[in-house]
Amino acid sequence: MQNSSMTFLRRLEAKHDQYLRHVEQFNTALTHLQYEGLPRRKHNIQRVEKMTRILEKDLLPHMTEDRDIVFPFLAKHVPRLEPVMGVFNGEHDEFLESFEQFKTILSNLHSYDAQPQADQLLTNLHVKGTYLYCLIRNHLYAEHECVVKVISRELQPRELKELEILLKN
Repeated sequence: MQNSSMTFLRRLEAKHDQYLRHVEQFNTALTHLQYEGLPRRKHNIQRVEKMTRILEKDLLPHMTEDRDIVFPFLAKHVPRLEPVMGVFNGEHDEFLESFEQFKTILSNLHSYDAQPQADQLLTNLHVKGTYLYCLIRNHLYAEHECVVKVISRELQPRELKELEILLKN
C-alpha cells in the first residue's frame, strides 16, 4: 500500500480514536452528574453540556460524511457491504433522534428549581445519555471493525485515493 494511503488510513483511525475518547468523556460527565449530588450539580451540568457540544461539533459531521460519502462509496465498490451500510445508517438515525431527545431533557433541566422535578429529569437524562453512550460506542467499534478494515484491505489504491478526495471536498 502506498505511503499516502497509509497516512489516510491512519487519519481515519485517529479520528475514530478521538470520537471514542469524546464518547468516554461524555459518559464520565454523565456519571458524575448522576452520582456526585447537589453540591456539584451545576458544575456537572456544565460538563455534560460541554461534552454534548463537542459530540455535536465532531460526531454529527462525521455521521453526515458517512451517510453521504463513505457508506454509498463502500456499497458501490464492495457490494456485499450494502446491507451493513444500511444497518449503520439506521444506527445513525437512531442516534440523531435520541441525541435530540437528550438535548431537550438537558435544556429542560434549567427550568426546574424544585428538587423532585430536577431529580426526575436527571434520572431521565442519565438513562438517555447512557443509551446514547452504548449506542455510539458500539457503533464506532463496529464501524471501525467493518469500514476502516474494509477500506484498508479491499479497496484498490485508486479507489482509496478517490475516497480520500471525496472526503476532502
